[in-house]
Amino acid sequence: MIKKLLICFCVLFAIEGVAFAGQGPLVFMSSDKEGLKKGDSFDCRNKIFIHADFSGLKNKAHAASVVWINPQGRKQDDADYKFSGKAHHVWFLLELHPALGGKLFKSIDPSIGMEEFIGAWSANFYLDNRLVESRLFYVAC
Repeated sequence: MIKKLLICFCVLFAIEGVAFAGQGPLVFMSSDKEGLKKGDSFDCRNKIFIHADFSGLKNKAHAASVVWINPQGRKQDDADYKFSGKAHHVWFLLELHPALGGKLFKSIDPSIGMEEFIGAWSANFYLDNRLVESRLFYVAC
């Protein structure tokens, strides 16, 4: 049993070592580009950012990407970013826009036209086509 466990650990370590020479990224959500207003609950009028701080990467080209999953369980949006080096900070932005008719009344009631965006979301963060973190967050109006 110990031999099997050791083999599994070595295989897992080898897989993790593909992109990282050290530990994985620090991933967090915020309502600002600088990452100062961290949280996992957002107002529908907020911009929503996902940040990742990478350190200990292998010194080569990398690709970071995010897939935003809406409360209905469908892909809302995605984005990618290419970079190189051993350390890097990456952020991606999600902006929620009301349905076409909702823009007129949004100043009166911010939830008009935003009904489909209210609820639990997830952001799947990838590095070099591998899922490194899935973050859950909530949007309300």
